[in-house]
Amino acid sequence: MKAALFKRSGVDNLKLAELPDPEPGPGEVVVRVKLAGVNPIDYAVVERIPVRLPHIPGAEGAGVVEKVGQGVDDIEIGDRVTVYNRIFDGTCDMCISGKENMCRKGGIMSVLTDGSYQELWKVPAKNAVKIGDMAWELAASLPTAVISPYHALREAGLSLGETLIVLGATGNTGSTTPL
Repeated sequence: MKAALFKRSGVDNLKLAELPDPEPGPGEVVVRVKLAGVNPIDYAVVERIPVRLPHIPGAEGAGVVEKVGQGVDDIEIGDRVTVYNRIFDGTCDMCISGKENMCRKGGIMSVLTDGSYQELWKVPAKNAVKIGDMAWELAASLPTAVISPYHALREAGLSLGETLIVLGATGNTGSTTPL
């Protein structure tokens, strides 16, 4: 498979490389990336954030599940998915309280792991979210774009049918609230 990777920090060091196809381990899936977004974190990863080298950036992506690891029963080959790019253990106090975005052992895919700038992206099955027939452009950026407003709404304790007006919201919160 092809992947964009770098062996030394710096955008000029990002190169296209041929790598072996990944195989899913238990609880993992391999997604054939249809679209990968470009996010400010990707530039920071390539330019200055210390990561394991060589490294594949890409914090946003969506595609079709191509392989399923042992113990995965809610995602199937052929499912269209977006990848929730937060790494979380599901066992710490933050995860148990529904705040996996603040997991004590967590982080962001493409910082702690290789990212979406590859043809085949191996990810935890719990991070693969089915998207049905959603457009690839929306699906690829959805987890990053809506993570802030999603957690804000959860913190606000809104219930189905209730309305919240947010004045002055900009960035992800302001642009995705109508979703």
